[in-house]
Amino acid sequence: MNDKIDLKSRLRSIVSIFSSEGRGGEIKKQTILSNITWLVAGNIIVKPLWFVLILLTARILGAAGFGEFMLAISFVSVASVIFEGGVDTLTVRELSTRTGEYRSFLSHSLSAKLFSGVLSIIFAVSAALMLKMQREIVILVSLASFYSLANSFLLHFRSVFRAFEVLKYEAVSMVLEKGAVIILCGGILLARQGVEEYMAAYVVAYTIASIVTFSLLLRKIGVPRFKLSASYLWTEILKPALPFAVLNLFTIIYFRSGTLMLEAITGREELVGYYNAGYKLVESFMLVPTIIVAPIYPVISRMRDNKEQVRHVISEAARVLLFLSVLISSSILIFRNSITLLFFGSGYAPAITSVGLLALTMIPISINFAAGSLVAALDRQRTSNIFVLLVTLLNIALNYFLIKSMGVEGAAIITVLTETILVLCNLFVVRDYVNVVGLAGTFFRALVPPALAEIAMATVLPHENLPVEIVAVLLILFGGFFGLRLITYADVRKVLRLSV
Repeated sequence: MNDKIDLKSRLRSIVSIFSSEGRGGEIKKQTILSNITWLVAGNIIVKPLWFVLILLTARILGAAGFGEFMLAISFVSVASVIFEGGVDTLTVRELSTRTGEYRSFLSHSLSAKLFSGVLSIIFAVSAALMLKMQREIVILVSLASFYSLANSFLLHFRSVFRAFEVLKYEAVSMVLEKGAVIILCGGILLARQGVEEYMAAYVVAYTIASIVTFSLLLRKIGVPRFKLSASYLWTEILKPALPFAVLNLFTIIYFRSGTLMLEAITGREELVGYYNAGYKLVESFMLVPTIIVAPIYPVISRMRDNKEQVRHVISEAARVLLFLSVLISSSILIFRNSITLLFFGSGYAPAITSVGLLALTMIPISINFAAGSLVAALDRQRTSNIFVLLVTLLNIALNYFLIKSMGVEGAAIITVLTETILVLCNLFVVRDYVNVVGLAGTFFRALVPPALAEIAMATVLPHENLPVEIVAVLLILFGGFFGLRLITYADVRKVLRLSV
């Protein structure tokens, strides 16, 4: 009986999310734990099906078709970031401390988003034509440009939810987005349609999610005041967002450089598909640091003058991120053969090594989520941009030489290297807010259990019994993590309390 009452109350809570209108600054903030709970719940609902969709996409479209799809997405991503302007990151930081500015701020930020979105579409399609890409790729780039526009608005609406620290609305938006993609793109796959039809369904799904999320934003936070001022747009939006824009541009270039340079140097879409098989696993993993860091960013933005509190929050977040990233990445690396063939099929056998290598990027990426959010909260992105520029140039140069000599594996190695260098640079920028020595000690302790597991796999464990190997490796990993106190029973109790 109590279970039925509880179920009804939960359903009533979800339905109520879409009713009543908010009034900007009067929104009640949620706690960090509450926001994490909502993000976890939202991902539990859709992420397993989303992951299955990715695997089916890679299998059904094939390495070449999947490579074409990811090439178009990567190409448009660079074009979009050139004009995006870093507005989302600025929105979270500014509205977290100036909620009363919501109506004026949002009207100007939306105007900037619309203008930049139209420019990015024109730029992406024109660049594809000027580069004389194949007709099929130009069509995909054109479609992907409209996906990018819808996604740009979707992410901006979510940045407002983050600023007001009400991530339950972001969780609902995420379920809508992934659900729409799963239904529409899944239908295209079941009908055995091609890459163009798949991309068109992708565009429609993100457009629907963006429109519904905007409706939710208007109801819960408030309607923006569309009275535009050129001076306000420049002084409050464009100018302060410029350092974030530069950072985002360099980041997306090295983030997508492996995909773009593999195509440019080799001209083989199947190699792009092999590389992105591993990178899709990394992108799926990014959900983990997002869940942990997204609720933290507006909090540390508000209390950045309290150095000890910020240091404590970041240290705890980094410790948890290290545990999760090392656990997941080392498991993929150790079982790279079985995971690649199981997830993507025998057609992706040439990707086995790159899948294992790319899994290692999960470690620096997860820590950089925390370090990068601290850089933004402390308004130190100008210093960070210098390092990111150097890392981007290094990434492009090394990719050129290693892709020519090693192909997909070369691109994977450079991705791991540049992500590692980047996180070290960001930690240097915020070194006065981070216990770097303590974090380094935690990192090296975290490497011990995977090393023991790898040694056991090579010398002791039977290679003909995969279930035994998996159980043994997990026991070694978890035993080592608990024994070295990378994770404690107190952490487990906190997680259990979240699910109550």
